[in-house]
Amino acid sequence: MSVFQPPTSTPALTPTPSKEDLNDKLENTIVSESELWARLKINNYQIAVSHSSVWTEYSFIIRVENNEITDSKASCEDALLEDSSYCEEVISDISPESYTIQGLFDDLKKSRRYFEADDWGGQLISSWSESVVITFDLQYHYPRKIQYDIPEGSDEEYTITILSFIILQK
Repeated sequence: MSVFQPPTSTPALTPTPSKEDLNDKLENTIVSESELWARLKINNYQIAVSHSSVWTEYSFIIRVENNEITDSKASCEDALLEDSSYCEEVISDISPESYTIQGLFDDLKKSRRYFEADDWGGQLISSWSESVVITFDLQYHYPRKIQYDIPEGSDEEYTITILSFIILQK
């Protein structure tokens, strides 16, 4: 697995990269991995994806054929809120397209812009690259795990994990 995570320390003689440089590096990594995925031309697959946060946890099983969703099932899991109707309400508003490989890449590509547009009431100190950690699959280049956590935020963190990925033969 390939993981992008900003360095926590640098050697004494190496200048510390700026937040902008780290943001650019992460953005370039996302674009590069997306291009590698696209070159593989995997148009038929099934994935199981988990989305967990402090508030709710749900999963999707999605079947993609010829780059179109042909079947999807959503289910709610345990979370902080005991009322499962909240989870049911959340997943009813979510398009499974967001959890296809292309959907995950599309959201990642937009996330820097959204992050930088929201100043968190002037309290934002962290950079985008400090707030997202992505693990990519080494063979197929899709994002296996995406973790969002803005240090200045409270209860906004969430994790998206690909639990299984199966290439379908056509």
